[in-house]
Amino acid sequence: MTSLRPRRSVVASTAIDRDRDLRRRPGVARGMLGAGLVGAAACLVRADRALAAGVWRRRSPAMVAAARVVGALGDPKLAYPLAAVAAAAAVAGVTARPRVVRAGEQAGDGPLRLVAVVCASGAVRRLCCELVRRPRPPQCARLAPAEGYSLPSKHTALAVLAAGAIVRAAGLPAPARWTVPAAAGVTVGLCRVALGVHWPADVIAGLGFGLGCWWVADRIPSRPTGPHPPTGLLRVSDVRRSRAAPC
Repeated sequence: MTSLRPRRSVVASTAIDRDRDLRRRPGVARGMLGAGLVGAAACLVRADRALAAGVWRRRSPAMVAAARVVGALGDPKLAYPLAAVAAAAAVAGVTARPRVVRAGEQAGDGPLRLVAVVCASGAVRRLCCELVRRPRPPQCARLAPAEGYSLPSKHTALAVLAAGAIVRAAGLPAPARWTVPAAAGVTVGLCRVALGVHWPADVIAGLGFGLGCWWVADRIPSRPTGPHPPTGLLRVSDVRRSRAAPC
């Protein structure tokens, strides 16, 4: 009588095939994930180009004239001098009569710190452009001269950096330290898109880059510039009273 049990060789081959299938599954999953990421990137690029084309179709002479003026605020010939002016204002604030900083206020950043953040961030942005190497919009869409690669946007990033240097030199509170640079970057970036020298994604990248640089810089500890404590009020009478109090 023939046995109903499968042969040992058949069982072994079945186990080997099962192990091969299990080993192939991670590779298939990685391939599907890579294909999904490539498809998502292609969709984002198409949406980016479509948005830019929609802006270019709606350009008017007044819109182009305003974009030329406002977009120039992020030009290196103006952004770096603005940062230098902010540093000079910080120097004037340090050398002027010391002011007691109340609770909830922000002390003005040091001039060397502001200049270092703006200059170092500009150099890092240039390096990022060389690494990404994204081409600019076609020449037929440009209404302003442009050089170098496109992402992240130079004018947008420098507008954020210059505005951040100004508000930090002035010692403005925390909301203004972020809303003012963000508004400056968005305004300048939209003007650069309207002039046809940047894609919308370049502006988003430049805005995130500039704000990220200030986020990192704000978390680097700095030495206090004044003789007063950073928060609260400390009067001379309070110091004398504390010294005269018995231990």
